[in-house]
Amino acid sequence: KKTVRGMPNESGMGMEPGGNNAVMSRVNADLFGGTDAVVKYLLEGHDRGVNWASFHHTLPLIISGADDRQVKLWRMNETKAWEVDTMRGHTNNVSCVIFHPRRDLIISNSEDRSIRVWDISRRVGVQTFRREHDRFWILAAHPEHNLLAAGHDSGMLVFNLERERPAYDFQTNTRELYYVKDERYLRRYEYSTSEDSVQVSLRRSSSSVQASSGLGNAPRTLVVNTLNPAEVNMLVCSDVDGG
Repeated sequence: KKTVRGMPNESGMGMEPGGNNAVMSRVNADLFGGTDAVVKYLLEGHDRGVNWASFHHTLPLIISGADDRQVKLWRMNETKAWEVDTMRGHTNNVSCVIFHPRRDLIISNSEDRSIRVWDISRRVGVQTFRREHDRFWILAAHPEHNLLAAGHDSGMLVFNLERERPAYDFQTNTRELYYVKDERYLRRYEYSTSEDSVQVSLRRSSSSVQASSGLGNAPRTLVVNTLNPAEVNMLVCSDVDGG
């Protein structure tokens, strides 16, 4: 028997033992009209109709969006499923919600004419996109490239969440390229030897780690100090507080 958060038990429904099995059988029959498919969990938590649900590509997580303007995160295992958290911020029905295929992010859109990006670990909004007159209805993420597609009243738009070109600076006299990789490491590429090596980690403290993991916080500019050839000095700037 599956244990599901919000699902009434037999005593609470005034049932005889085995009543939950009867409920599940009725749900199977109502949804599928037979026994070919079996309902494994009943996830109850939204106050109004659920418009979309998506599985995580690797983790045992489900995300859902509904007419109660909420985005809910659920976790499951072999025996039960339960609600992890609720993300609030949309001001109208949530139309679609998906997991980002390569980052720890959730993307949702709504009839409130906005697309919102949420951090999975902190369950907070990290970015919002808006249109003036068009309601959003559906979302899709490219499995390999940093591309998202969103359908709205006037058509569809394809976009990426942040720029793909990293911060870099090229030194013509030494033929060396300094660049930031994965928002974490400053690397140097030597064209003469084709050697690519890590120079320094950009993570300075626990607070820096949490800040740098957010969307849009990647270093934006990198400038090498060419006035002092005896030392390798450079300036790396980002939008993070204190960056």
